Amino acid sequence: MKVYAVDFEATYAVGRDIKTLGVVPYLEHPDTDVYLVSIHGPDLQYCGALETAPWALIDGQLWLSHHAAFDAAAFIEARKRGKIPRVVRDDLEYEEVAPSDWLCTANLCAFLA
Repeated sequence: MKVYAVDFEATYAVGRDIKTLGVVPYLEHPDTDVYLVSIHGPDLQYCGALETAPWALIDGQLWLSHHAAFDAAAFIEARKRGKIPRVVRDDLEYEEVAPSDWLCTANLCAFLA
């Protein structure tokens, strides 16, 4: 199994932010756009649009994020909006992209402190 660091970026506007709305309502707001993903791993370095990211290469692998709760929520919202294409799994059918597990490096830092 390979390990990939995954980081999402979303638009920001005063009054429509995480502090004011909370993570999920902020991401679900129709004016919020999850517009960028960075993926780094042993065989891949990608930074760009979600629609063209190499999801098939990281599907089923271990993902790491700093503040994974935000990144996982951003991923779920982007998937709902159709920004993350399905992948062919086992040559049978299209499936939703998903990690085998998603670990939080911020939680690891807090644990080790």
